Amino acid sequence: MNKTGIKKLIRKGEGIFIEFKECRNKLNKDVFESICAFLNRNGGDLILGVNDSGKITGIAPANLSPFPKNPVIARFFKEIGRADELGSGVRNLFKYCRHYSGGKIPELIEEDIFKCIVPLTPEATPQATPQAERVEQICKFCQTPRSSKEIQAHIKIKDNKYFRKFILRPLLEEKVLKPTIPDKPTSPNQKYYTNKEKEKK
Repeated sequence: MNKTGIKKLIRKGEGIFIEFKECRNKLNKDVFESICAFLNRNGGDLILGVNDSGKITGIAPANLSPFPKNPVIARFFKEIGRADELGSGVRNLFKYCRHYSGGKIPELIEEDIFKCIVPLTPEATPQATPQAERVEQICKFCQTPRSSKEIQAHIKIKDNKYFRKFILRPLLEEKVLKPTIPDKPTSPNQKYYTNKEKEKK
């Protein structure tokens, strides 16, 4: 069922086949009672994150713990390090997505095909600026030795860790750039210049 279908059910209000449960921080006992009632009748729709008046209150995924179908097997695989804690994947998705998307949360869409849309900032999508163009831009800029901060500012990357790990380090490893003080790689006076021989190749 998609978002539009859920909203239609909420507008209908509660009835024999529709139940609303707020459950913002945990699954209460009455959730399971409602499921049992549906199973003893002709089924129904149980919508979490909605109060009795039909107002959408949402849920906090970080506080919800799923129940394994076979807790003994689930615990065994967790103990031997072959599986993480059950449900940690979704919690981590919501937790870490905020760091890479400017505070935005992922969108989970359950239709014929389940979809997860993770919004990303420009720093998290290197394909936004083609890599070849970026390298060429850096090489031209570093005809004169430049500090890492100068290079980072020139290509307009805000994330220091991303710049060092995915841009500066690969260029040094491939010898596209060379350090001015090779014996002291972490020197505060360190600068980088374009390797003319590598550039010709």
